Amino acid sequence: MAVIAFPENRTEADDVRERRGQAIAHARQLRSLAWVALRDGMPHGALRAATARTAARRILQHERRAAILSRVVADAMDAFVQEQAALAG
Repeated sequence: MAVIAFPENRTEADDVRERRGQAIAHARQLRSLAWVALRDGMPHGALRAATARTAARRILQHERRAAILSRVVADAMDAFVQEQAALAG
């Protein structure tokens, strides 16, 4: 049985970097599938390739939006914490 150990000092930047890396890997895999679809001789190769390329683009777009949203939420939480600290003390 494999044991997964997470470092204690993980930051949000590490999570964003990890998610971005996974999204890029998935997009590359889909693009390679598109390349194969064009050359494998199976029916509707161009359509399958276009679908795979569209999926790769959507994965990257989604990750970009998620990264922006993550930054906005983190900034809002920092502002909220600072506001609460000012009110408390």
